[in-house]
Amino acid sequence: MALVDASNGNATIGAGTLIGGSVNIQATFVTVGTHNLFAVYSGDSTHAGSQSSQVVQNVTYVTSYVAALPTLEATNPFGVSWFGTAATGETIASYTIYVSDNSSPFAAWLTNTTLTSANYTGQQNHTYGFYSVATDNLVHIQSTPSAAQATTTVRTTPLTTLTVTSLTPTATASRPLSTSRFSIRTAIRSTFTTPARPTPITARPTSRWSARNTGSVTGSLIVNATNTGFTFIKTNLATGGGTGGLLAPDLYTVTFLSSAAGFQDTSGHLLDGNSSGVGGTNYTNTFTAPFPAPTAVTVSMPDFARGPDGNAADSINLVNVNPAALTGGIPITINVPASDTVTTAVVTLL
Repeated sequence: MALVDASNGNATIGAGTLIGGSVNIQATFVTVGTHNLFAVYSGDSTHAGSQSSQVVQNVTYVTSYVAALPTLEATNPFGVSWFGTAATGETIASYTIYVSDNSSPFAAWLTNTTLTSANYTGQQNHTYGFYSVATDNLVHIQSTPSAAQATTTVRTTPLTTLTVTSLTPTATASRPLSTSRFSIRTAIRSTFTTPARPTPITARPTSRWSARNTGSVTGSLIVNATNTGFTFIKTNLATGGGTGGLLAPDLYTVTFLSSAAGFQDTSGHLLDGNSSGVGGTNYTNTFTAPFPAPTAVTVSMPDFARGPDGNAADSINLVNVNPAALTGGIPITINVPASDTVTTAVVTLL
């Protein structure tokens, strides 16, 4: 049985005797590179000769590898190490380490270094691939690997499950009025996947609300009992457009801030605004406040506040039944189509 190198002029590089239907042949290659090998059996008095299919053997004087890295790196910079072997009697003189950032073309990070480890500084949520090319003391250079030998993703920010599940303009600020034709377009409701912990907006705004034509809109966040949602209520008739507390018809852009001064979950992990699994990204969305239907009846009132002491002097007059006797009431605005008449309006504060 002979072993033949088809890549070297069909030269025989080894031979052996069949014993029990198998043979072990050791061969020495004199050139580096790719060798296509096949075995040849010359036959005997009872068996015809035959030839195997080819197998590929890559031969190199020197090899090296970057050690495996974790799927996620929780520290940055992070450590990278590599190792290699040379042919018998030779030694590795140096390594050149290549890196790819987010599948970009590989570029040399360390060139002709004698180090076998170093720290690499990456960027948050970037994936890095590494490979090594070694050179021995006779200046034999390792063949360039076709792909990364080790990969990892930098993720020093804790993962979070706090994402926005909905952003919905509501028909009313609290609950539907007695007829579906009434609407108060001052409230926007938002919900989260897990309990959120917005920083009090008295310290710093946790969200931004603006309209293409109207400009910035100010308001208050009313958080629900489970901290999994809130309602934004437009405040101050003088800002944010509209009349009588209504949002002006416009295209609105909403941004929830993901920061220490913005939205976090109850463990302090920042809002994941783009549902990537990583906190630290703002959530942005848009909605349209349309013009009321010609037949719609709209009801609104401005902001007001009062102290908790229950003093009769602090009472709030929602409706001036008798303007001559009662002063300082809160004006309620009702827009009624010409074809309709409103005879009774009941306002309930929750």
